[in-house]
Amino acid sequence: MKTRIRDIRRKDLQLVAFDILAEEGFHGLTLSKVAERLGMSRGLVHHYFRDKDELLEGAVRYGNRLISEKIGASLRRCTSPRERLAAICSGNFDERMYIASRAQYWISYCAQATFSARFSRLLNIQNARMRSNLLHELRQLLPPAEAENAAEVLSMLMDGFWLRMAVTKTKPSREAALDMLTSLVDQLVGKDHSRCPAS
Repeated sequence: MKTRIRDIRRKDLQLVAFDILAEEGFHGLTLSKVAERLGMSRGLVHHYFRDKDELLEGAVRYGNRLISEKIGASLRRCTSPRERLAAICSGNFDERMYIASRAQYWISYCAQATFSARFSRLLNIQNARMRSNLLHELRQLLPPAEAENAAEVLSMLMDGFWLRMAVTKTKPSREAALDMLTSLVDQLVGKDHSRCPAS
């Protein structure tokens, strides 16, 4: 029971840290701000996270987990590679996540990864998971070399949408991003407007 309570408390802290990241970026997140928002002492936050970097990592993992869980739930309802590709693309633009503040946090995260081994490792894991998910489906639709290329192109386009949203704060909209992704998939593997059942 003690372990479960600890896990719940850590998840609460990660959620609050994740929200502050979206509002103020990496440099604005502190243990004190998380403690204040939850009405607890800074020492108690420090009990669960040794320092700011560990709290930041927890917040990043929380955001990544939200997307992974969304994609996983959608994939379980799909029955074909094309449906699963659509689910992967859609899950990376979850309505709760694909908004200006979250996109700005994601850009801060990528920037942090350029000089922090901790965040570089996290980003590499995230990118490898995305590539693996895409390749699993694309290899059923394309020759190996073409599948590898398609996975890279799709991943880069999705990253580009998040970057553009962070800069413009309004576009491309989720619908426009998914339409463009669908068009690209059609070009890469052939037209088929299969959709996984909505969550």
